[in-house]
Amino acid sequence: MTNVLSVYERITIQLSRNKKAGIRPATQRDLAEYLEKSPTYVGEILRGGKLGPRGRKYLNMIIDYVGIEN
Repeated sequence: MTNVLSVYERITIQLSRNKKAGIRPATQRDLAEYLEKSPTYVGEILRGGKLGPRGRKYLNMIIDYVGIEN
């Protein structure tokens, strides 16, 4: 059985790894600063609540910034 992680889980894991390594982005706040959006809005995007065209654009920017494959 293959265990597939969601994008949110993969981003969370990578942020945790970055935090342990002392590099950015390491928090949701870092992502919010990068996007110039509120941490609450970024959280909604990550959880899938704001995935209209603009939200998807921001999610792709987050994926690139964090450094995970989509």
